[in-house]
Amino acid sequence: MGRGKIVIRRIDNSTSRQVTFSKRRNGLLKKAKELSILCDAEVGLVVFSSTGRLYEFSSTNMKTVIDRYTNAKEELLGGNATSEIKHLRASGQAILKFANDGKSMHILTSNVQPKKRMKIIREVQCANFSARSLGPKIWQREAASLRQQLHNLQESHKQLMGEELSGLGVRDLQGLENRLEINLRNIRMRKGSLIHQENIELSRSLNVMSQQKLELYNKACEQRGATDANESSSTPYSFRIIQNANMPPSLELSQSQQREGECSKTAAPELG
Repeated sequence: MGRGKIVIRRIDNSTSRQVTFSKRRNGLLKKAKELSILCDAEVGLVVFSSTGRLYEFSSTNMKTVIDRYTNAKEELLGGNATSEIKHLRASGQAILKFANDGKSMHILTSNVQPKKRMKIIREVQCANFSARSLGPKIWQREAASLRQQLHNLQESHKQLMGEELSGLGVRDLQGLENRLEINLRNIRMRKGSLIHQENIELSRSLNVMSQQKLELYNKACEQRGATDANESSSTPYSFRIIQNANMPPSLELSQSQQREGECSKTAAPELG
């Protein structure tokens, strides 16, 4: 049989309620940790039991997560306030333009009752005052939010560098260690990719150099062969060294050249 659906309502039995709380709390903490590691997300989880006991998890620092949440909430509220200021300014400018126009003032004076006319003027004054009073507060809050963000970034950077760790608990340190491991893994992957690319480029350069060396060697061999051929064709006689143990070394023509000499002697006519 299939597993039936569980009705989501308060468990009356205190023992069963405590067991269910322990199981689901551990599962929730595990899911939060997996989410922070797999997706590189900044996660902050706070759980209070029915007895008031606190259970928490943070991927970085719980204080940093809470400050970031507060700043994000203030930015959201600040954006709504800014749109409200724009609306008030637009309304005030429209009413002022209507009031400053001579024809409009004439129509306003002639057709509108005095009480209603005073109400419109008060609305114009309130709109301008609200725009002027809310503007500096929004900018001050924005500046404070930016300063807080800068402080959080500086604090997080120091913690990543191993500084100012005295205020961190075991879970905070564990979260910081997880972040460092993820960053170190990414750095090693990037380093390995760059080294692999450099090895490919180096191998390609070595292949090109080997090909160029082979071409130069072939050209040198061709030039040497041509030089030897020219030298052999330009020299009609060759000499050889005859060395005997009882006689000093002497130069002697080769047999072919001796035959040519003898032929020339026999062929020469005798005079006298």
